[in-house]
Amino acid sequence: MKQITLNINDSNFETFLEFIKTLDYVDIIDSTEIPEEHQQLIMDRFERYQTDTNRLLDWDEAQKDL
Repeated sequence: MKQITLNINDSNFETFLEFIKTLDYVDIIDSTEIPEEHQQLIMDRFERYQTDTNRLLDWDEAQKDL
């Protein structure tokens, strides 16, 4: 089986998708899954947050420094 990635203009996406769904030899795979590496990165950051909430910056304070 071959795979391709297509970039479709937002304004044409729904029409294109409806057409592709009519083809019985095409499988549509939702590619919105978050990669395992990204999930692990977020979990690591969340664990650090839970263990030391004092090191976090308040957004309003941090925004003033920008």
